[in-house]
Amino acid sequence: MIILISGARRTGKTMLAKRLSKRYQIPCRNIESVKQNMITDDEYMAKSAQNEDNVFLESLWFVIENNVRDCLEKGESMVLEGDYLSPQKVRILNDVGVLSMHILFLQNILKRIMI
Repeated sequence: MIILISGARRTGKTMLAKRLSKRYQIPCRNIESVKQNMITDDEYMAKSAQNEDNVFLESLWFVIENNVRDCLEKGESMVLEGDYLSPQKVRILNDVGVLSMHILFLQNILKRIMI
């Protein structure tokens, strides 16, 4: 089972991801860790320094999509959450069995419904 959680900042993505991870006993990853690994690569740093944000985000999506597809091929499960998952891109993975959600409400509402 692969669960992708995206949304704006401070909407409760991390809290929901941790709860789902605990409930289903599967690993949870934040896209920030993937991003940080990319930033340590000189090539990506050079692109970012040139204000090529779209190039960086496309590269980030490429890495994320490949990680998800690798997990699917291996039969592994994970929850992946972060700000950089656009709903348009994530929909591509829904066709291969990935559950995705884009959170549009605030964290305090999420706390009430996840009791």
